[in-house]
Amino acid sequence: MKQTWKTVEDKLKEMAPMVYEDLNEGATQEQIDELERLIGVKLPMDFVEFYKIHNGQTPIKFDPNISLFDHTKLMSIEEIIEVWTRWKEQVDAGEFIDDKNMPWKTNPDTGIKNDWWNPLWIPFFDDADCNHYCIDLDPAKDGNYGQVIKTWHDDKERRVVTKSFKDWFIQFKEDLLNGELVKVEFSSEGNLTYFGIDYKKLYDK
Repeated sequence: MKQTWKTVEDKLKEMAPMVYEDLNEGATQEQIDELERLIGVKLPMDFVEFYKIHNGQTPIKFDPNISLFDHTKLMSIEEIIEVWTRWKEQVDAGEFIDDKNMPWKTNPDTGIKNDWWNPLWIPFFDDADCNHYCIDLDPAKDGNYGQVIKTWHDDKERRVVTKSFKDWFIQFKEDLLNGELVKVEFSSEGNLTYFGIDYKKLYDK
């Protein structure tokens, strides 16, 4: 994990130094322990090692919004706890139950449980609109423990991204190095409003 982060850091310094500078210092064991106590399970070791090197980015802000990946921010452990708690409160309040007392249904990929939200979906990327990349610690029968999934707050789709967090980070590194991921920036009236890393194919004409 350290070597993968080093490769990513070096590439970010070269292509998007503003993104590199937005990364936080590593999380402490105490912060990791607090999150594990909250969710009631141990986090995958690759996830823990990743966060001990960089504890997310600075909190979401605008003008400019700085994104590490796909118009989202890498969340700090503190932000993960805050967002997880908010989702859990909504579940406990029955907000995802319909008027027939049935849970809201989704359209999940194979390997993801048919939940609107699951307390063992641990968000680690956030787009400021309650859409997340999560590690899934409660997969369906054909899923993989620790798989990375993408969820939306207002859409039924639940998508498997990679089979593990390690696979996701390696793919991110490789896409940075081979040019699939590129620097993207937007301005309004001469002011930088967005600066981040995104897939080149989304902007190819």
